[in-house]
Amino acid sequence: MVYKGGEEMPISDVTQAASASASAQQTTSSQMLGQDGFFKLLVAQMQLQDPLSPMDSNDLTAQMAQLSSLEQLTDLKENTGMLVLLLNSSIAQQSMLFAANMLGRGVVAVDPESNEEISGTVQGYQIKDEQIVFDVDGVEVPASWIIKATHVGSEG
Repeated sequence: MVYKGGEEMPISDVTQAASASASAQQTTSSQMLGQDGFFKLLVAQMQLQDPLSPMDSNDLTAQMAQLSSLEQLTDLKENTGMLVLLLNSSIAQQSMLFAANMLGRGVVAVDPESNEEISGTVQGYQIKDEQIVFDVDGVEVPASWIIKATHVGSEG
C-alpha cells in the first residue's frame, strides 16, 4: 500500500519477490527425480534381476536407506521453502509497519551522491524497486538515506 495524506493505494511490488521465489522452487522440484520415481526404479530393478544371482541384501538395505534419505530431504526442502515464504512475508509486514510509524516524524537524510542534507517531515511513503521511499515535504527520500528521525516538535 502507498500511504499519502491518509489515502491508501494498492501496490503489488512487495509480494512479487515471494511469488518469484515460489515459482522457482516449483520449477526445480518438477525437474528432479521424486520419491515415486525412485521407488519405481527400485521395483523395476528387483523385478528384472537375475534369479540365479539376486540382489545382495546389503544392496537392498542401502537403496532403502537412500529412499528414506530422499524422503527426508524432500520434506526438508518443502519446509525450508515455506520458511522462506513466511520470512519474506514477515519482512514485508515489518517494513510496512516501519514506514507507517515514520509518518509525521521529522527526519534528516543525506543524499549519498551529492552529500546534500535533506530535512523535513515525512508526509507519506511508497514502495519503489522493493525499497521504502518517503515523501519528505515533497522530496522522495529512500529509507536508507535517513540518518535521524524525531517526533515533530521535539528537540534533538
